[in-house]
Amino acid sequence: MKYAFIQSLSTKHRIIRLCHALDVSVNGYYSWCNRPESKRSIEDRQLTAKIKLFHKASRQIYGSPRIHKDLQEMGERVGVNRVARLMRANDIASKMARKFVITTNSKNTMQPAPDLLKREFDVERPDKAWVSDTTFADRHG
Repeated sequence: MKYAFIQSLSTKHRIIRLCHALDVSVNGYYSWCNRPESKRSIEDRQLTAKIKLFHKASRQIYGSPRIHKDLQEMGERVGVNRVARLMRANDIASKMARKFVITTNSKNTMQPAPDLLKREFDVERPDKAWVSDTTFADRHG
């Protein structure tokens, strides 16, 4: 992670200064740059691409358990924890559908409070009258 960060900033700052700031050796950074990508990293990148496809196909609703099941059905040998880790690392999250809940039954409520201002909202001094709006749309009425 540190080396990738250094690489991302290497066009704006000197590598020696970045390595010193992050407390890593310059030789270690250059060794990392010349090292081939690991097999696991390549597999993770390919698996992440498949995860993104399944996530998009599910209209971004599926989480890691369902995507894991889809991957297994396609013949991919992978654990659910690895799928969850890759989804977290790549900011892939399911959209949680929220059910509409009726909080007020307007047919059984008491009478509204009396209009003490009689629609006269202009007052002669501040802090004389306070008003509020508590209207709502009744979807089932």
